[in-house]
Amino acid sequence: MRLSDRKNKKIIFIILAILSIVTTVLCYFNSAHFGASGVLKIFGINLHVQTLNGILQALQFAFLIVIIIVDYKKGLKFGHLLLAFQFLGSLVPMITSGVYSSLPGTINCIIVAIVLVIAHRQFRESEKAEKTDRVTGLFNRYSFEDSVRNDIKAWTDGFVAYIHIDGFLNVNATLGRTYGDQVLQIVAKRITDVVGSKATVFKIEGAEYALIVKNIDDCEAFVQTIIDSIEEKIILYRNDNPINVYVSAHVGIADCKYGELNGTILMKYADIALNHALRSKDNKICVFDEEIHATADKQLKLESLIKEALDNNYFYLVYQPQFVIQDHSLRGFETLIRMKLPDGTMISPGDFIEVAEQSDLIVAIDEYVIRKAMEEYRDVVIAAGKSFIISVNVSAKEIGSAGFAEKIIELVEEYDFPASCLEIEITEYSISRSIIHTEKNINILRENGIHVALDDFGTGYTSLSQLLKLPVDLLKIDKSLVDNIKDSELNQDFVKAIIYMGHLMGCDVIAEGIEDEIQLEIMNELKCDFVQGFVWGKPDKFEKSLTYCDI
Repeated sequence: MRLSDRKNKKIIFIILAILSIVTTVLCYFNSAHFGASGVLKIFGINLHVQTLNGILQALQFAFLIVIIIVDYKKGLKFGHLLLAFQFLGSLVPMITSGVYSSLPGTINCIIVAIVLVIAHRQFRESEKAEKTDRVTGLFNRYSFEDSVRNDIKAWTDGFVAYIHIDGFLNVNATLGRTYGDQVLQIVAKRITDVVGSKATVFKIEGAEYALIVKNIDDCEAFVQTIIDSIEEKIILYRNDNPINVYVSAHVGIADCKYGELNGTILMKYADIALNHALRSKDNKICVFDEEIHATADKQLKLESLIKEALDNNYFYLVYQPQFVIQDHSLRGFETLIRMKLPDGTMISPGDFIEVAEQSDLIVAIDEYVIRKAMEEYRDVVIAAGKSFIISVNVSAKEIGSAGFAEKIIELVEEYDFPASCLEIEITEYSISRSIIHTEKNINILRENGIHVALDDFGTGYTSLSQLLKLPVDLLKIDKSLVDNIKDSELNQDFVKAIIYMGHLMGCDVIAEGIEDEIQLEIMNELKCDFVQGFVWGKPDKFEKSLTYCDI
């Protein structure tokens, strides 16, 4: 039986209350029928009534203490009521008869009453600390979950919302956690000032907040006022010098009508809506609806399919060759994952990778790709006897997590794979999510001879100052910047600037998506180092990819 469950608490409270009352009644029964100096024979042992009553009173006090632990609010009221009854029951006979034999019991009542008050205050403060966020002083995630799950059945109207703050991680990374905490406190105050008594505000984790709102007609308009307030300029002070900070917000909303009176489902829907808002280019607010519901069902099915694919080997790898642009020699391969079901149906990576990235499944996929690539190409790269690169993509969740670099090094040792032949590709988005762990992992990888490439370069997730500090070996120019390079001088100038900046950083540069000779010629003129694309080679399975290798 779990004490944390409300129903179980109620049952335990009732049992202990009954036991407390029974012990009290037995004390009075013994005194009334046998007298204070009477002797009872129990299991062959002679016990004075006072001794037996002392034992019963001790049990009663123990029951009252446990009652406080189970429910400190109701427990204090019940305990004091019972003790008051017992106190008066002991005090009146002493006053009327002048006999003070029950004085110890009366004093014990007073002492236990004081103990109950102290215990009540301790549990109240402990619960407050447990349910309060240390930085902002708001109720925390545990309080939010309890409130939604336990109170939703009383709702006639309302919604829950998750608020995600963008830009907070950059404050932590550039100014430090003290200033990050100040931002969280300022945002918390702005939210509470806007909602007033119309909603309860909670601080979840990281840079996320939550709301429980009741009886608001236009939830989107209400939430928009919160976003407007959050996104106003924040002024911090370092050494008395003002620093302007800007953050933005995305909000996911779930109306209680979609919760089916189930708080867990309602919170899940709000989380799904927030993910939709974060992925949207146009809208910062997303309200869970039937269309999103259908998308969520599809996502759950895809998650199930990914798990099945990992268990039953539906995944396989293809390798896209990369070439030195000047002499068409092979640099190596980028590793790409594919999924094929037993009936021959192909599932697009664009579908299952996106779903996997929203869960921990992407971690399992990343590990599968790295292991499979090492397993298939280990002997080839060793036989090549030269710099031969196998490049694998990893998710933002992986490169931004503590211990990732150590995990890669362990895999290199496990497969006895030449570290200098392995390249880890990360995206600009990875850096914007967690620059501290990302930078640490990159440094450890490179110290151990593993190359690091920055993929999708030019998509604009990171600042120039961050990029200049990143110790990467290779910049990959995103395909979207290459597509119109034949027809746009602006595109050519932009790509030329990227190549120049890459070389300035001490990096090689590779262009993705080169599909014809004209694009190839332009990239050569712009002094790009490497290319990959259909012009010289398409992705293919391991056996066919070997045809590119000169071994």
